[in-house]
Amino acid sequence: MCPDVSVGVVTHNSAGDIGELLAGLQGAAVFVCDNASTDGTCVIVRAAGAPCLKLDKNEGYGAAHNRLLPSLSSRYHVVANPDIRVQADTIDILARYLDEHPDAVMAAPRVFNTDGTEQFLPKLRPKWRYLLSGRLERCPGPFKHWRAEYTRRDEHIEEPCDVAFISGCFFMIRTDALKELGGFDERFFMYFEDADLTLRAAKLGHTVFCPQAGVTHGWERASTHNAKMFFVHVASWIKFLWKYKGKKK
Repeated sequence: MCPDVSVGVVTHNSAGDIGELLAGLQGAAVFVCDNASTDGTCVIVRAAGAPCLKLDKNEGYGAAHNRLLPSLSSRYHVVANPDIRVQADTIDILARYLDEHPDAVMAAPRVFNTDGTEQFLPKLRPKWRYLLSGRLERCPGPFKHWRAEYTRRDEHIEEPCDVAFISGCFFMIRTDALKELGGFDERFFMYFEDADLTLRAAKLGHTVFCPQAGVTHGWERASTHNAKMFFVHVASWIKFLWKYKGKKK
């Protein structure tokens, strides 16, 4: 594993996931920020030898990641969800890509479900019709087509290419670029902070999908079956669209 890579993980009652993730990150400098878990997550993290910054309240995904920025002195930084499982060579592949492409600032792997199917996480810039399609793709009308277009599902991407939206479940970014950007925009409690970061990072260099690298993601999609998270999702959706209203780049 590339020795000049740090990994940031934000947890919230993640005791069931975090141990396996940490076991797959041996050799990396891992930093964990815990959003007021009550299930002993920090105990597991510290027992694995990683530092765990425990917050008194849930500050949100982006804000908690930003708490880790002062601790970072790496060349590249990985943002990872606790329900990610990292393939053995994934971090090395992404670091090597950034090494060989100094004009690239951010890189993401292919993401798989636990059954081995691909998740096709969104890769185009979010728009009203794309966001609606995520909720309505099983309904009659254009929604299924919009969803496929949004996720580039039918393109069968096999070589690295620029993407407008890199999922926050797992990506690598140049640490100095992340600090220059000020980390995530903390106005997004959860959802779309990753799309926003990708758009801002693209002003510094290429944001790239690297299909040769891969991770597995549990992907609960909490907003589809939890009313509170649904409203959090909608609120972030509105904030994102308002922030970029009238901006094409």
